[in-house]
Amino acid sequence: NEQADTYGQGLDASTRLAVERTRLALDRTLMAWIRSAISLITFGYGIYKVIETRALGSSPRIGHHEFGLIMISVGLLALALGTYEHQRAGQQLGAEYPAAPRRPSCVRAFSALVGALGLLAFLTMILRP
Repeated sequence: NEQADTYGQGLDASTRLAVERTRLALDRTLMAWIRSAISLITFGYGIYKVIETRALGSSPRIGHHEFGLIMISVGLLALALGTYEHQRAGQQLGAEYPAAPRRPSCVRAFSALVGALGLLAFLTMILRP
């Protein structure tokens, strides 16, 4: 009987698999946040490096440098919010199913790496205008 099959943790197989599917869905959602953050960060840095200011008679209020900084900031904010939401939802899932096996999320480590690279791009733009 599949219902009687336990993982050594007191959960039946269908509940254990449901929890695992939910964890994988949380990881996929964080990957979508990371993908969006990478797009914003690279777009912001690309604008900074590629577009040259043209003399139009007056200086625009927000030039390519400022716009790039804003885009990177929004990307870093999206990354932080997505990582926070992933952690909060994972803790909630663990609280609802304490007997479910826990595993570390490699996606959060990737999120931290992308955040460090985004912060490096931001600091590069601040220090070299």
